[in-house]
Amino acid sequence: MANTINLKIKVGDDGSLRIVGKEADKTADKLDEVTKASKRASKSQKTLDRNLKGTANMTSNGTKQFSKMAQGMTGGLVPAYAVLASNVFALSAAFNFLKRAADVQLLEESQVKFAQNSGVALQSITQRLRDASDGMLGFQEAGQAAAIGLAKGFSPSQLEALAKGARKASTALGRDFQDSFDRLVRGASKAEPELLDELGITLRLEEATQKYADAIGKNRDELNSYQRSQAVLIETQRQLNKNFGDFEGATNPFIRLSKTFEDLIKQVTQFFLPLFTALADIINRSAIAAVAVFGAFALSIAKTIIPLEGFTEKI
Repeated sequence: MANTINLKIKVGDDGSLRIVGKEADKTADKLDEVTKASKRASKSQKTLDRNLKGTANMTSNGTKQFSKMAQGMTGGLVPAYAVLASNVFALSAAFNFLKRAADVQLLEESQVKFAQNSGVALQSITQRLRDASDGMLGFQEAGQAAAIGLAKGFSPSQLEALAKGARKASTALGRDFQDSFDRLVRGASKAEPELLDELGITLRLEEATQKYADAIGKNRDELNSYQRSQAVLIETQRQLNKNFGDFEGATNPFIRLSKTFEDLIKQVTQFFLPLFTALADIINRSAIAAVAVFGAFALSIAKTIIPLEGFTEKI
């Protein structure tokens, strides 16, 4: 059953209306209570918001202080790792550089000894190979190829023909010259058809040895290792001339430039390489020297990562 409210309306002299009666007074009281409650809720909301901002600000400041403390102690994990990686990289690069320089020096010494013992000027053959490649073969690559070829019984002219054929094949196929030359030398000397196949040369060992045996008037089974190597080389050179004989071998000037820099570096390292070689011999002979040298390197890196000055105060 619906409740009813009796209201009295009084008209003033100025024409205004006013609600009178007990019910009107109760309604006004209720409205005042609602207004006060709304103001209290608004004040509570502002207080909560202010408290949250204060808490967030405190957390942010704490995070910043911790970050600064960590940076002050060690410089941070990322900078420490960067310092360590850069030092290790520098040491590795220096070691590899000295190792390559020592390899080249040993190759030069072996060529001199080989010439003294056999009467074959290996250094001259190495230079002829470099000339045949138009400067795109470095001393080390040419020297190794000359040693492998002579060990298999290849003549200097045959090795030069392989270098010229490698230039033509790399130009026609768009391949790296040094890779092409390496494949030709190893494929012909080791009789490995898979190495020559990527250069468009299909090597069938039985067919190649049979052709060579027929050319010298022997049975294929009577061929010795030298004759078999010659059979493979001749067949390789025949297919090189057939497939790429019409091509003019191109020269990459930047490869030649890199080989020129290698020659310059080789000449420079001849002056200070004996010093590092003597140092390496001392380290190899003495465990105490090895510990001292590597310990000094490790301490130097540790000081760079974690500065010892003021370390206690920073902690």
